[in-house]
Amino acid sequence: MKKTLLSIATLALLLSGCVQTQPTASSKVATSSYTIDKIKPSADEDAEGAIDKDFFVKEILTKKPSNVTIIDVRTDFEYNAGHFEGAKRIPVADIYAKGGCEKVIAQLPKEGYVVAVCATGARAGEMWAGLKDTCKYPVANKVYYLDNNVMYNPKGGTVK
Repeated sequence: MKKTLLSIATLALLLSGCVQTQPTASSKVATSSYTIDKIKPSADEDAEGAIDKDFFVKEILTKKPSNVTIIDVRTDFEYNAGHFEGAKRIPVADIYAKGGCEKVIAQLPKEGYVVAVCATGARAGEMWAGLKDTCKYPVANKVYYLDNNVMYNPKGGTVK
């Protein structure tokens, strides 16, 4: 009888470790309530539409304002190798596909700011220009791009 009770108790202990629990409210990823009023543009006069690098790092990457959407315009392969946390992937080539402007604009937020990023700033700038000039995006004044080199890794990226 003692062996049976001991076996049942041992089995109960083992099985209790296999119970799957639901995440608690504190374990869920919190969304930021921080917002920004405006984007600081780059001081480089030749980089119309570019965001200031330091502002991007300190205000966007670090504080993660809820009214800013980062779009990564690189290829699937590049994006999967590493990207900024929370970045939405919309390849720049999508603008030039049939019905591309409508499809890209449908993926953008209705309010807030959009910052396009890539590895060097070239494709991000192309996305900015495409939304502004080709797509005639109605709130193009709220779209910016990062005109800097970025070293991506599986944990994010470093702006150079």
